[in-house]
Amino acid sequence: MDNKLSKKAFGLMMGLLVQYFLGIIVNLYVPFPEDMHGEELWKFTEKQPLILIHILVALLLLIGSSAFVATSIKKKNSLWIKVSLISFLSILVSVITGALFVPSQNDTYSVIMASGFALAAASYGWGLFKSKQKSSK
Repeated sequence: MDNKLSKKAFGLMMGLLVQYFLGIIVNLYVPFPEDMHGEELWKFTEKQPLILIHILVALLLLIGSSAFVATSIKKKNSLWIKVSLISFLSILVSVITGALFVPSQNDTYSVIMASGFALAAASYGWGLFKSKQKSSK
């Protein structure tokens, strides 16, 4: 087991957990105006600290997950290469669909964004489980 990779995966999982709660809070307490569309909704988000924090955490997760892919490849760890690629792509899809959700308010984008989060978290969790399994043999 590569302990450093496991710790990085755990850290990214915790970041996803924070992002999950931020998403719930934004969904419950920051109603988007129904009379605005497109660019107006982006201007609205600029004045919403909770949404801005949610966006910032998403970008940090994207950067962190891409760095984790690079580290996994550098260490030639096949388990973490697979896990990190699945997680990075899932987070990338979530960021893209989140950006599409804001101006459109299309619930499908919100569902895809949440699904990307779930897949990334599950992937990191699976990696931690398999990594621990390998080390106990």
